[in-house]
Amino acid sequence: LYLPNGVIKTDVDVNCKENIILYAGYIEKKNKSTDLLIDAMSGVDKIWKLVLVGEVVDDMHEFIDEYFRENPHMKDQIIFEGYISDKKLLSKYYAKASIYCCTSVMESFGISTLEAAYHGNYIISTDVGGSKDIINTTGYGKLIKHDIEDLRNTLIYTTKNWDNIKQKPDDIQDKVYKNFSWDNLSQKLADKLQ
Repeated sequence: LYLPNGVIKTDVDVNCKENIILYAGYIEKKNKSTDLLIDAMSGVDKIWKLVLVGEVVDDMHEFIDEYFRENPHMKDQIIFEGYISDKKLLSKYYAKASIYCCTSVMESFGISTLEAAYHGNYIISTDVGGSKDIINTTGYGKLIKHDIEDLRNTLIYTTKNWDNIKQKPDDIQDKVYKNFSWDNLSQKLADKLQ
């Protein structure tokens, strides 16, 4: 029986999208490859911001300092929000974002990717954890190779063509809830155990 992570219905309005690419999780090189995501932002139109929510891990401090030394013009486009433990506040970040990006080398199911999809985000992700299932379920996203050029090209293409790609956030939220709600998943388990 396949039981992925699930979501709980929230009352956050997902129809307040902005030109934001969101990442939530540890900001690190080793497993999350957040350095690739930051590097890939060069070439993305300046009307799009990258918002990173999470703790910056030691292996990223030197990279970030060096990156902004070499790219001071990117300071307004790449925003570090720090770790957010308040789920309601985090939900507001998901709700405002239009695109969610996962660049991990490996993941468990990937709860942040699921939460982003639930909030109507277009998912750009490496083929890790449940990303393929989430994108296949919603039809709203793209799997990428773990490669800087593929990621950069995908971000540039997606943001340039956003008006043709974007879908109604409510519709995406309904698809995610139907397939990944804890209510439905626990019912599936209860049916299997009977």
